[in-house]
Amino acid sequence: MVAGGPPRARRGFTLIEILIVLALSFIGVFGMITVVVTAQRAAVTARAVSEATALAQDRVEQLLHVPLASLASSNEAGLGPQGVAVAGGAYSRVTTIAAVNTNTRIQVRVGWLDIYQRAHAVTLVTLRAQ
Repeated sequence: MVAGGPPRARRGFTLIEILIVLALSFIGVFGMITVVVTAQRAAVTARAVSEATALAQDRVEQLLHVPLASLASSNEAGLGPQGVAVAGGAYSRVTTIAAVNTNTRIQVRVGWLDIYQRAHAVTLVTLRAQ
């Protein structure tokens, strides 16, 4: 180019422009991946809480229809989502029966470990008149 001559027509993008676009694209994709992973973890946790709550509720309802003299505390392990023992069952269910004044206290606790081996539990408590 000769000094004072017409400017050359611009062709394409510079290397720095391409690097900036790539960096911004990477940040956007990384952010989207993080959101998807977080949503999946939340869905897994919600499912486990729902299943544990259903297991506890089923047990409480069973015990409300059993004669008072037949009520007994129990401990079940290796339960699947349907409440039956299965190989590799993730849930444990502990039922505690206690007399409280003139009532019977029924407590059902369903526990499980998440994929990080952290313990979680759902506990339901009800009173049954004698």
